[in-house]
Amino acid sequence: MSFKPYVYVDDGTPVDEYKFGRCDRQDKCTYDEKPEQKDLKEGHTSKKQVYVNEVIYPGEELLKDLHRKPSNLHTALEKKGIPLEYLYDEGVLTTNSGLPAYVFRDLTGNICNVKYFKYKQDGKRDHAFNSFSLKQPEQTNPYIRKYYPMPLFGEHQLDPAKKKIACVVESEKSKVIAKFFYPAFDWVGCGSANGLSDGTEETTDKITPLKDRTVYWVNDNDAAARGKMRTEPNGKDIWVDCSSIRNGKKLLQPRFHIADLFTDKESGYDIGDACLDGLKTEIKPTWSSYQNDKRYKSYVPPSDYRIHKELASQVGETSGITEEFDNTYSWMRTHVNGFYGWSNDGKGLMIDYLSLMKSKKSGWKHCMVKKEDMGAYFSDSESKITADRIYAKQAWSLTGQVPPPFAVYAKKHNLQVMPDDLYHESMEWVKKHFFILDPEDMHYKNIFDEFKFFREVLGCDHYVIDPWNTVLLDEMARGDERLVVAFVKAKEFVLKTNAVMSIINHPGSRHEVKETSGPNKGAFKVVTQFMQLGGSPWDMKMDGQFSTHRPYRHKYPNDPHVHYYNLKQRDSEIVGAERGVYKKIELDKHKRQYYFDGVNPIDGTTRTPMPDEPETKRRQSNDQQPSSTGYDYYTPSWQRGKSKSFDQHIQQDWAQPKESDEPPFA
Repeated sequence: MSFKPYVYVDDGTPVDEYKFGRCDRQDKCTYDEKPEQKDLKEGHTSKKQVYVNEVIYPGEELLKDLHRKPSNLHTALEKKGIPLEYLYDEGVLTTNSGLPAYVFRDLTGNICNVKYFKYKQDGKRDHAFNSFSLKQPEQTNPYIRKYYPMPLFGEHQLDPAKKKIACVVESEKSKVIAKFFYPAFDWVGCGSANGLSDGTEETTDKITPLKDRTVYWVNDNDAAARGKMRTEPNGKDIWVDCSSIRNGKKLLQPRFHIADLFTDKESGYDIGDACLDGLKTEIKPTWSSYQNDKRYKSYVPPSDYRIHKELASQVGETSGITEEFDNTYSWMRTHVNGFYGWSNDGKGLMIDYLSLMKSKKSGWKHCMVKKEDMGAYFSDSESKITADRIYAKQAWSLTGQVPPPFAVYAKKHNLQVMPDDLYHESMEWVKKHFFILDPEDMHYKNIFDEFKFFREVLGCDHYVIDPWNTVLLDEMARGDERLVVAFVKAKEFVLKTNAVMSIINHPGSRHEVKETSGPNKGAFKVVTQFMQLGGSPWDMKMDGQFSTHRPYRHKYPNDPHVHYYNLKQRDSEIVGAERGVYKKIELDKHKRQYYFDGVNPIDGTTRTPMPDEPETKRRQSNDQQPSSTGYDYYTPSWQRGKSKSFDQHIQQDWAQPKESDEPPFA
């Protein structure tokens, strides 16, 4: 019955059983029509309830037919080490006919009810016998309900200070057993999987005695205690908990917990069985209601110590180049890194190359936004934006051969164009590992949302934004605040996806470009995080800071030397990389590949490393090793054994090229 009529206090009759009343399910239905004084009989008031609930206590006389003597249950439990006197004191008595009887008392200690069961000699319940309790009195007034309540079994033993954890089980027998073996907890039995009632629908209120306590629902190992899947009218399947769990979640949070401890046992196994089997089961939650509170979600508990060793193997990952270079740069999931350098220093080429090597080494997939590197062609009277040249450049670096789209460059430099079959093969590899995006909305939130999509559908490992100044930020008074907000969101993204993000940025124009004094006077400065457009957030929010530097370009614009700086490394102990500089890098611009200490990690070819200072004598032509592909790599004149001074060689072979001669740096 859901409609609760307003009744007269003196005799319980309704004011108007069809008009004045309320729905007792106020969380779903808010109907509440109250009578006014003019609607009442003269001299009467009204009361808001369906009936007057009148609790009847059977009193101590009930105990005269119950005895402190053993039954089958008592004898079986005594054999397991549980004393008879303990069982009697717990309210487990025996009738004249030998039936065990559980005596129920409310929170104040009043005897309320008794429940009778039958057990076999081994202490197992005889399910052929239907348990029963006191027969409810006959109702003489339909609006006054007299009844014997059925509280929680053991309710009167709850800690009055509410400091002990209250464990709720279904079975009265399990309650008695568990309390003996786990006295540090309070234990109560609610009767069944749906026995933790809330007082509605003519049930006893078993929730109120548990309020303001920490409560564990220690459920049996069966479907009834957990719930079931239900198909809604709209066809959607939803999980429905048993009513005890629903009431606990709704009325006892945030201190209601579920301890589902016996999932590996047979159906029906419970804490009582575990105790009698001698198991030392730890009573701890497997689910907690406060986990649904949005405030709790900010808490990050420590991981299981047993998997810390496994976590240690998931930290810094090799660059795939050399172990020595790994000391300067290693891949670290959950990191957001900044990459810097002057224009034409090759910072974009370097991150492309590092990405390619990681794909070759570990099969990584990379998702990139490279707005300034996009191309286009004209078709059907409109321009079509493409990323073809970006993909082709990666095929170039992969093979060391000029791809067909750059045939003009190959012709100018007397280089071989990659054969079509190799081009098709290399492009097939590239398209499996690189995914170029061209977001219509360049706001950082939209970019991160698209990155998230590609993480979900393709499992990409690495995300690149090149350059950052193409990204739109929130409207705020201060530019550094806008950057902080965006970088915080970038960090949230990599944490949630276990990925890496690389952001390429340009230095601000107000900084001095070259050294003005000292032995390196006139040389280009190393671009650091403190020189970036946007200011201090680059230093504060980036996990790693890296700078690509060409130390001799002020004298020889096409000098192949490259220095790679690690300016800042968060978590260096687990990343495996530290602040410092790796100087043994040479760029072969015609292969679009790097040599590290004389070794090309792409194809394994070697050459004698060039000394770091350009004034010294260079290597001879016989140092160059042939490629396994048979490709005739470009060789500078100083490698061909020509007898010229080094400066002459540099000026001849590495002089500033015309615009048409410039290789396609990323």
